[in-house]
Amino acid sequence: MISRLIIVLLLIGLAPGLHAAPATAPAGGDEIQSLESSLKEAEGAAKPDADLIGKLRTRLEAIRHEQQRLQQAQARIEAARLIQRDGQKRLDRLIAKSRESLPMPVLAGLDVEHISGLLQQTIADEQAVQERLEASVRARTEVEQRSETLRQASLAAPPAAPAPPPPGEAPLLARAGKLLAGIRQQANEAESQALALEQATQPLALQLARATHQLAQHELEQLHRRREQIEAALNARRLAEAQATQQSASIAAQYQSHPLLKRLAEDNQGWADRLSEMTQRLGEVTRQREDAARRTEAMREDMATLKKRLEQLGLGPVIGNLLLEERADLPSDAQLARRIKDNRTTVGDIQLLDLDLAHEQQALAAPLTLISQLLLDTPEEEQARLTPDIQRLLKDREDILQRLDAIKPPLLLAVDDLEFALESQRRAVRDFSGFIAQNLLWMPNARPLWRTSWADYRDSVLALLNLRGVWDALHQTVRGLSAHPWTPTGFALLFIGLLAIRPRLRARIRELADRPFGQRGETLWTTLGAIGLVGLFALPWPVLVAGIGFRLRETTADGGLAEGLGQAMILIAPLLLYARASLSLFHPNGLAERHFGWSPQTLETLRRAMHLFIGGVLPLGFVAALAITMDTEAMRDGAGRLSFMLTLTVLAVMFGRLLHPRGGIILHWRMTHPRHWSVRLAPLWFALGVGLPILFAALAAVGYFYSAGILTQKLVTSLWLALALAVVYDFGLRALRLAQRRLESQREQAAPPPPRIGGEGEGMSLVPLGMDVDQISLQSRKLLNFSMVVAMLFALYAVWAPILPALGFFDQILLWDYRGEIKGELVTVSVSLGDLLLSLLMLFTMWMAARNLPGLMEILLERWTGQDAGTRYATITITRYIIIAIGLVLILGGLGLQWSQMQWMVAALGVGLGFGLQEIFANFISGLIILFERPVRVGDLVSIGDQTGHIKKIHIRATVLEDFDRKEIIVPNKKLITEQVTNWTLSDTSTRVLLDVGVAYGTDPREVEAILVEAAHSVEDLLPDPPPLVWFMGFGDSALNFRLRAFVADADNKLGTTSELHYAIEKALRDHGISIPFPQRDIHIRDISGLNQKLFQEPKPT
Repeated sequence: MISRLIIVLLLIGLAPGLHAAPATAPAGGDEIQSLESSLKEAEGAAKPDADLIGKLRTRLEAIRHEQQRLQQAQARIEAARLIQRDGQKRLDRLIAKSRESLPMPVLAGLDVEHISGLLQQTIADEQAVQERLEASVRARTEVEQRSETLRQASLAAPPAAPAPPPPGEAPLLARAGKLLAGIRQQANEAESQALALEQATQPLALQLARATHQLAQHELEQLHRRREQIEAALNARRLAEAQATQQSASIAAQYQSHPLLKRLAEDNQGWADRLSEMTQRLGEVTRQREDAARRTEAMREDMATLKKRLEQLGLGPVIGNLLLEERADLPSDAQLARRIKDNRTTVGDIQLLDLDLAHEQQALAAPLTLISQLLLDTPEEEQARLTPDIQRLLKDREDILQRLDAIKPPLLLAVDDLEFALESQRRAVRDFSGFIAQNLLWMPNARPLWRTSWADYRDSVLALLNLRGVWDALHQTVRGLSAHPWTPTGFALLFIGLLAIRPRLRARIRELADRPFGQRGETLWTTLGAIGLVGLFALPWPVLVAGIGFRLRETTADGGLAEGLGQAMILIAPLLLYARASLSLFHPNGLAERHFGWSPQTLETLRRAMHLFIGGVLPLGFVAALAITMDTEAMRDGAGRLSFMLTLTVLAVMFGRLLHPRGGIILHWRMTHPRHWSVRLAPLWFALGVGLPILFAALAAVGYFYSAGILTQKLVTSLWLALALAVVYDFGLRALRLAQRRLESQREQAAPPPPRIGGEGEGMSLVPLGMDVDQISLQSRKLLNFSMVVAMLFALYAVWAPILPALGFFDQILLWDYRGEIKGELVTVSVSLGDLLLSLLMLFTMWMAARNLPGLMEILLERWTGQDAGTRYATITITRYIIIAIGLVLILGGLGLQWSQMQWMVAALGVGLGFGLQEIFANFISGLIILFERPVRVGDLVSIGDQTGHIKKIHIRATVLEDFDRKEIIVPNKKLITEQVTNWTLSDTSTRVLLDVGVAYGTDPREVEAILVEAAHSVEDLLPDPPPLVWFMGFGDSALNFRLRAFVADADNKLGTTSELHYAIEKALRDHGISIPFPQRDIHIRDISGLNQKLFQEPKPT
């Protein structure tokens, strides 16, 4: 309600000369006062009625609220009527005034002081108008937003009629209720009337707000031009006075007769020169500030115009070419930073001037003393003659110093204003560059290939192959050489010199490559020097191409064929250098094979690829660069695009040969690294190597020529960087191998330490201190791998960073809106395609982190901590849950699903879990309890019911138990919490071994006890503490029974240790001649006659 009143007051402020009507008395004012008096009487009664007092106070507050609503509605009605009555006249006056021109002051005949006063007044007026402009922007924005508010208010249901007071209510409350209903009805009616009037006057109010804004802009522009004129006149007047002072100081012929006078005159001339220099610098700084401000404003206007055109025309070639032109005209950030740095040097010069002025003014404060000092060595007869001239010179110097002191403040202010203007221009350039980078990659800048006639292609190709133009370009270059022979002569001498030493370079490279590994005297400088020689060997032809290119570009500036040839040669020269250096590196029995260990098959494949690059990609790329740099649309879209597409086709063929899964370097990599993760992605590398150039060619064909060119450039640069880092990596590996060989040699040559004589440890030699060589090599290699990964990531970021702002284009594609709370306020937040893609990227990152980070944590925890396997598993699993939870919160939050919106779903899910999924939920909670409380851990030996085995995994729902038959048993987590579980290795992994042994009657029991204890001590896996014990358990049917008790350190070794103990006991008893009895039975036959009859009777015939 308050915001509406503010808007009404703003609307009233748009019409000067219109006065609001006198404020009306509040409705029901007397009745309200009577009710307030009655409230005070009720509160002061002997027995106050608390219920009556509370209800009456509440109704009085409601009455005041409705009274405020009524007053605001009446103010809105009055403001709308004022606009309706006199708004059109005010609009006409604003429009007429915005067409008037501000009269410029007459500055002729005014001195510096009066012009400075006019400048200060103009600056004050400019600041006041700037404040009015900002206020008009806010008012216009609020009025524009008011249109939507009025539209929504018109669609809303009318307020309900006030309800009558309930019957039987206290008279005092009935009076208050009746008054409240009356005022509320009046407020509702007034708001309805205000809404209708505001809807009727809203178009005129919007026109008034815009006209006020335009008038403030017009006045600000007029004042700005007036300020420029005054500053120009002021600087001209200052410069004229400084030059006059400089000229008067230079007229010093009468002071040449005496050295003292001559020196004083020369000092005055120096101060006058500094005055003139500072005055000129003030004018230059002022001009630069105005130029920077003008350029900044022009950039902002151009960016606003391009944004409007982009909204109207969409993504098309027209906007794409406009963006390319604007980007070419933008100053670079480095240039602006350099200008800011240069501007700050002026501050240092002013500070130095201030010190000199202070020193000189201090000397001039006592002129008589200074004159006495100057004439100290002068004869007395000359002092009287020189004193008037010295006084005149010192007076002139004092005047010059005053002028210098007066010019310091405006110069400092101008320098500060220039830095502000340059910083503003720098921000505008960054904003404009970001806008261009965000949209340019997604815009076509050429017509599709099929919409260009073949005649245009033919004409562009013929123009490109025009030998006459090439001859003219060469002729023009030769003329340029004759005019400026030193630079091309230097290039020619460098080229001839490099060609002359190529045979010796080749021989030296072969000599270094053939040197055996580990040869005495071999160092890293050997390999590094060989790499440098490879670069020198490849340098001559690139130097020649670059030299001709620079010469062609410098001698022509008309954008014709000669300049295009120069630009194309300069672009091709680095690629030619890289390719020829790679060929030298990949030479048979060369540096890559002998020093880096690359296979001959891989090098042969790479050499064929480099030959194709030099013979196919570079010539076609040169033609494309030539056509593009000639800066004609027909040439660029015709011959340039065709040659560019052919270049990409050859690149696709080259990558196809290199990355084919059944050939090229991929085949050798698969044979030498069969288990490497990249081998499984061989089809993907082949698809990317062939598909990306074909995709870029298709983009160029459909009109996205610039986008295809930029992406191709980044791709090729990334590949060259990858090749360079591969060489650096192999160089690092060779350094590690040399260091390992040197360390091994040093340890082998080191004399063994002498043995100790006497005492404990006699005859034992000391073990050499230091880590194992293989361990050092392994750790160094891991560090090198990590360094290369980090370097590759930084290199790729440096290459692709300039086009990363193009991803902001996805933020412009809105998908849906949601209401969210930001800093306590409910606002409408839009979800864009960029948010969706970012959420998908976060989902992929979360999945990769949850899947792969635990493995890294396992390695780190095992190496750097002393945690056991179970603790590490619990830590890793909890970390995985945390990663998933944080990732889901971030992803859902990015898509607009906040906790305030999901809490009811979570509550409903909780109810569902409590009823339908309670077992699953119980298993999940039990799994969390297991991970935190850790009653069982991964690797523990447990018994659950009749199942015994080791805990292998603890999942969300169940735990995997592996028994001794290596079978996996799935046990719900709830069972591990609610049932009895025996953990054999929870706090102590040792376990008891019980063994029953029987010996024959007649054996000495004490001897058996000693033999069993001795046999137990002979088993290494049995613990000495607690020691093995033997008990004589009793007399059996056929043996004396003994029981051996011992402890094993690990329950996993119990069966094996028991078997070894059996072997030891059997051998010990056998060695001592003690037998182990077996059960025997005596059979007594009472009557043998019947048995004999059965045994010896004749069998019956069959």
